[in-house]
Parts: sequence; C-alpha cells; structure tokens
Amino acid sequence: MILIGIFNDTVWYRRHSESLEFAMAFRQAEVLNELQLSRATFCNWRRAIHAFAGRTGAGAIYSSGDVLALKAIKFLVANREMRISKVGAQCGPLIDLCRYENWGKLRNAGVVYDQRTGAVEAVSEEAQRKVRGSYTEVTIPVGELLSELEANMNRDLHDRVCS
Repeated sequence: MILIGIFNDTVWYRRHSESLEFAMAFRQAEVLNELQLSRATFCNWRRAIHAFAGRTGAGAIYSSGDVLALKAIKFLVANREMRISKVGAQCGPLIDLCRYENWGKLRNAGVVYDQRTGAVEAVSEEAQRKVRGSYTEVTIPVGELLSELEANMNRDLHDRVCS
C-alpha cells in the first residue's frame, strides 16, 4: 500500500486498485476554498447534512472522499436547484459512495441520484444517457468533479512539498 497526502506535515499516499487515490485531510478553511462557499453557507450545510453535523469549528477534519461528496452535493444544490435541507437529509448513500468507492471506477462514471429516495449508483457513460430523460433521477458528473479535486490536490501537494 502506497500513500500520498499531507496530514500534520507528513507526506503519505495510497494506491487503490489501478488508480492513484489521494487520501488527504482537509481543514474547514481548505474545504471552503475548494467548494467556494461562504463560512455561513457551509455552517448551514453542515447542520443539514447528518454525516457532518458533529464536525464543528475550524479544527474539523474532512477526508478527500468527504470533499468529493460535498462537491457532488453542491452540484445538486446549484445546478438542479435542490434545497440543502432535502439533499442533506437523504445524502448518506452519496457520501458513502464518495468515501469508499474506488476512484478509478468513479473517474469514468457518473452517479445516478434518485431525488425521491436518495439512492445512488455509479454508472457508465452509456447508462447515463438512459437516465437523462427521467424526472426523479439526476446524473451527477462525479468524474468531472473528481478530476477538479485531484488537480487542486496535486497543486496543493506540490506547493506544500516544494515550499
């Protein structure tokens, strides 16, 4: 097992299957910067999302999977005009998928999110095309969100190691 990331000034990383999956720890300020959210908005989200409700203050730590899940939630709220109170109450499966699924699989997939139940499933591009006409199911472009997150993590890792 190989690890890449920075936590308490220690560089570490991990290889998961065929893909490099970053396992970094983010503080609240880094999450705010990554999501481009105000502190007040993020505090509201944290209260609404049960998985993050217990994490308070600037010292709260979020994993890279947590940040990917928050980016997916932001997609639902911003692009699909869903309320954070509704998404937050049923996004547990989405958070678990982002935390524990192999990122190599997610990179080439989308996640189908059922607005009624909160159920999620990682699907191929071909399967995504079939979902687009459905009223209750939304395809979240997790591959694109993951690419953005990895690019930012690579930049941050380079800046920390080289400074």
